[in-house]
Amino acid sequence: MPCPNDLTAEQGAALFVNGQTAYHALITIGVAEPAENVLITAAAGGVGTCAVQIAKLLGAKVIAAAGTSDKRDLAKQLGADVLIDYTRADWPQRVLEATDGAGVNLIIESVGGEVASSCVKCWAVGGRMVIFGKASGTPATISGDDLLFGNRVVYGLAPGTVLEDEELMRRAMDQLIGWVQAGDLRLTIGKSYALKEAAQAHRDLEGRATHGKLVLLR
Repeated sequence: MPCPNDLTAEQGAALFVNGQTAYHALITIGVAEPAENVLITAAAGGVGTCAVQIAKLLGAKVIAAAGTSDKRDLAKQLGADVLIDYTRADWPQRVLEATDGAGVNLIIESVGGEVASSCVKCWAVGGRMVIFGKASGTPATISGDDLLFGNRVVYGLAPGTVLEDEELMRRAMDQLIGWVQAGDLRLTIGKSYALKEAAQAHRDLEGRATHGKLVLLR
């Protein structure tokens, strides 16, 4: 897909996969509705920064979870309504307090492990969860009872599979580009690397000290 002339190559790299993943997690699969409570874990990552903004554009109340204060500050700058430190053991209780006890209707989850399991503690009845990654290295574990007795649903999202539907991909891309050009979607590029620095980019990403999109430049 051609990169629009008014976007830099770095912006194009930051938009395509991250923007598409956030779009499909929230809209195609998550079916986010206005005024819903939406929890986004890893909210300062490449997908997370797009998801925070798109959820706001859809009219949702956005609860952004991240592990450091600078990452939470970034989520706030992008429009998040509530900031959550998911390194604290009581973070699900804070989410419940922020939603007047109702919990979250939609969870956009990519951390896995204990964070994913703890999401259940603040998940509204009838809620949905879209899982598209496991940054912690440990897959999410959600019990059948948590789904059964709360009428809840978990969806998996493999972006590459979705992008194989060219009509769907182009429709989403048109919307994403429109938001960027209108100034409604800010592309957050955490750092750019020369291609020969690819190994360092991976180390930085694995160290979870980065934010936004990491871009390799040829």
